[in-house]
Amino acid sequence: MRYFLSAAEESIEAGYRDRLEAHGYRVAGTYDDDVIVLSLGGDGSILYNSRRYEEPTILPVAGPGSEANTIDVDEDTLLERLTTLEDGSRGTDYRLETHRKLAATREGEPIREDFDALNDVHLHHADPGRAAKFTVRVLDTAESSGGSGGGIEGASGEDRADREQVVYEADRVISDGVLVATPFGSSAYYRSITGGFFRTGIGVAFNNTHKPIDAPRSIGLSEAGRIELSLLSTTRASSAVLARDDDPDLYELDPGEPASISLSDRTVAIVRFDSE
Repeated sequence: MRYFLSAAEESIEAGYRDRLEAHGYRVAGTYDDDVIVLSLGGDGSILYNSRRYEEPTILPVAGPGSEANTIDVDEDTLLERLTTLEDGSRGTDYRLETHRKLAATREGEPIREDFDALNDVHLHHADPGRAAKFTVRVLDTAESSGGSGGGIEGASGEDRADREQVVYEADRVISDGVLVATPFGSSAYYRSITGGFFRTGIGVAFNNTHKPIDAPRSIGLSEAGRIELSLLSTTRASSAVLARDDDPDLYELDPGEPASISLSDRTVAIVRFDSE
């Protein structure tokens, strides 16, 4: 096996490189599809590497003082884990946890090159002091949706045909925004909005909705779910943005511009040593 080191600082990478090579591990100088990315840092480092590379295999390693809520390997146990990875059996001693990324598209094309997300995609007004005004249409093809508990919060989930149908729609939502999350991202921003998380499908969360008053707080969808959004034009400045994960490079959404959010075919594999 070969490993590719990724850290916020070159000095950190150099230190890990010397340590791994001293113990006989192969460290690649450049990234390719066959390496395992050692993501050295916190949860943000995982998201960074998932954006940086198209379909990476990532072994998250928590650095000293890093915020690492989803990482179970630190610098003290790294060598032990690499031994398990190289000498152990996949499925018994370790596993690859595969996650599909979300994609935001317009008329079937990416709204921006490589605009996909491991955690979530969310719409906000560009001015944090204002609410966003938008239309939303939530669709699914599953007979019963299976994201954050099975459909609209409080609904029975009946009469779901095995084809794409509207689960929820509103022609004028006024809120702090709407969030579309993966199971991987459901323990992050999604959980802060809804108080819960999910393990399969897609989760949709409405943040601090003012209108309509009966808007659901969350909607759970199958992996085939899709969310259509369009920013409404108002008498005041209407600029809104689509954000993904913790990427500072936001996408500005123009009034009337449609956006569709769904799971893509791109995946990220996370190396895990805990039981599933």
